[in-house]
Amino acid sequence: MYEFNLVLLLLQQMCVFLVIAWLMSKTRLFIPLMQVTVRLPHKLLCYVTFSIFCIMGTYFGLHIEDSIANTRAIGAVMGGLLGGPVVGGLVGLTGGLHRYSMGGMTALSCMISTIVEGLLGGLVHSVLIRRGRPDKVFSPLTAGAITCVAELVQMLIIFTDSQAV
Repeated sequence: MYEFNLVLLLLQQMCVFLVIAWLMSKTRLFIPLMQVTVRLPHKLLCYVTFSIFCIMGTYFGLHIEDSIANTRAIGAVMGGLLGGPVVGGLVGLTGGLHRYSMGGMTALSCMISTIVEGLLGGLVHSVLIRRGRPDKVFSPLTAGAITCVAELVQMLIIFTDSQAV
């Protein structure tokens, strides 16, 4: 029963982030994020926005013993998917350093995995742009699939790190 409640609470967080992102997408300031761009101001806006999502995902996470069940990966993956590998890596680094600063048994592995998640989103961005499919960058199916893969990678990193200790 506890696991079911945990899933519901995390889904609730994701829905709140989805509503915030949708509302932001309707403002003039964020319209450039809805297009594939290489302009520095848009990349900076993407970095700041998704870094905030990463940090909020950690803060609103649920503490379970010495770990945090959270939605931090969404910010990192979306930063990479919409901003490219550099933005994704920087968002992942920011979110990862924030998580590391909170300490705990999984702090280092969570930091590393958040960086990898941002880079993974950025890698997918680069592949889709190179193949002439920028429309797929904004596909909910693409975002969901990449986030699921990123979460699996995160679990693998955390599991590997916990086995090394």
